[in-house]
Formats: sequence, C-alpha cells, structure tokens
Amino acid sequence: MTKLNILQRRPRPGHYECEYVLVDRGEGAHQRYVVGTINENSSDRGEWFWGHYFDTVTEAAKYFEEAK
Repeated sequence: MTKLNILQRRPRPGHYECEYVLVDRGEGAHQRYVVGTINENSSDRGEWFWGHYFDTVTEAAKYFEEAK
C-alpha cells in the first residue's frame, strides 16, 4: 500500500466521503505537487480521482484554496 504525502486536505462540499487534497509526490517527480480529490479507498491505494499538477507548492496551495 502506497501512502500519500498529503500536505493539506479538506472536505469536498456535496460529495459523500470525498475530499480535496494537496499532495507532495516526493523527490525526483516531475511536477511534484498535485491537487486532486480522493476518498478513503483511493487514498489507501495511493491514488486520486483527478489531479492538477504544479512545480511549486505555492502554486499548488493557491489552486487548492480556490478549488470548489
């Protein structure tokens, strides 16, 4: 089982047991930061349903805060 390095998380309004996350993919990964949605099953597998990729945590955090 792969664990995600989740930097921030919050519930996704109107979606049962689904939340927004900001993930650090770790050293050596191109476009290291991902903002996406996950649920309990996908996070256990180290996956997300969709994602937007960023080179810096600042860009990713801004997108995360604005995501609806």
